[in-house]
Amino acid sequence: VFASDWTGGASLVHTMMESMSGHYSPQIRFFSIDPHKFPESAQEFGVNGHLAILLYRNGAAVDKLTGIPSKNLMRSKIDQLLL
Repeated sequence: VFASDWTGGASLVHTMMESMSGHYSPQIRFFSIDPHKFPESAQEFGVNGHLAILLYRNGAAVDKLTGIPSKNLMRSKIDQLLL
């Protein structure tokens, strides 16, 4: 997750990720990076907004969501990664 601390949606996404982390651990790991504190990382991963969720499988990017996704959408995307 690339999310600026001051973005309202960041806290919602972080809360959602925390609630899902127990269910998906250890298969899925969640990370959060503030794109304003680490602009080089944001640029490297092609993030130019305040909130983006990147999904990887075996080290390769497979999906990118911008904005605040619903919990159902996140579960669906993660479940697809685990197939």
